[in-house]
Amino acid sequence: MQAEMALARRAYEWGRLRASLPRSLYVVVPVGVVAYVVTGASSLVWLPVTFAAWLLAHWRGGPLLRGAFFGLAGGAITYALPMTLLRPCCSPELMMAGKDCCTQPSACVGAGALLGLALAAFVPLGTARVRTATGMVLGVSSVAVLRCSTLFAAEAGGLIAGLAAGVIAATLARMLLGRTTTAAR
Repeated sequence: MQAEMALARRAYEWGRLRASLPRSLYVVVPVGVVAYVVTGASSLVWLPVTFAAWLLAHWRGGPLLRGAFFGLAGGAITYALPMTLLRPCCSPELMMAGKDCCTQPSACVGAGALLGLALAAFVPLGTARVRTATGMVLGVSSVAVLRCSTLFAAEAGGLIAGLAAGVIAATLARMLLGRTTTAAR
């Protein structure tokens, strides 16, 4: 009986994974086109990371997928962040020329954290909040990694870490506040 259950479970998961392949492409292809137009061809090197994130989100579904779509919206906002904000010590002329001038990961961490805190407002207070927040981090990272391809590694890591830290911190704070208000009643 257990062998049949294991086979059924394996078939079910493989079916979900196969169904997730085309669904993830519905997200990845438009994101790749936007990344190409805004950032350039160099960003497409990171497209497999975006594909893997969306394949996972669609495969697991539920709160993780819902959070990933909120994260997708947040990741789109990273394309609106001007490079002068992410690299404040560089002049716009040097950045347009593609010259290396400085790195300032702290600016990227700060911008990412502020965006992550704003995104966390969309995490529901139900039982699935951790999975939704995880999906949100997954979704925002899948888009931000393409935006960050023009930044140095420390800046890119800073932006993604700031986004993740903002979402996690705000979600934990909401969880703790929810517990204290429940205990006070």
